Amino acid sequence: MVDPSCSTMDAWNYKIYFLKDQVKRWVGVHVQEQQKELEKVEASINSCQYSLISKGFLDDIKRKLCSLAERKACLLREKEERWWLKSRDIWIKEGEKNTNLFS
Repeated sequence: MVDPSCSTMDAWNYKIYFLKDQVKRWVGVHVQEQQKELEKVEASINSCQYSLISKGFLDDIKRKLCSLAERKACLLREKEERWWLKSRDIWIKEGEKNTNLFS
C-alpha cells in the first residue's frame, strides 16, 4: 500500500509501477495460455488428418478439421499482431535509425 506521508506524485508513480508489473504478469500468462492452445489445436489437426487417412472422408471429421483450422488461423493472427505491436514498441523506444543517413 502507498505510504500516506509520501507526495501525490510518489503515490502516482507507485501505482503506475504496480500496474505495469501486473500487466506484464497478465501478458506473460496470456501468451503462455495461447501457445498451449495453439499446440493443442495443432495436435488435434494432426489427429483429424490421421483419421481422415485411416477412416476415409467423414463429414464430422471434415467439419472438425475445418473448425480447428479456423481456430489455428485466429491464434496465429493474434500471435502475429502481438509481434507486430512488440516491434512497433521497440521501434518507438529506440527511435528510427535511418534519419541520420539522410540528414
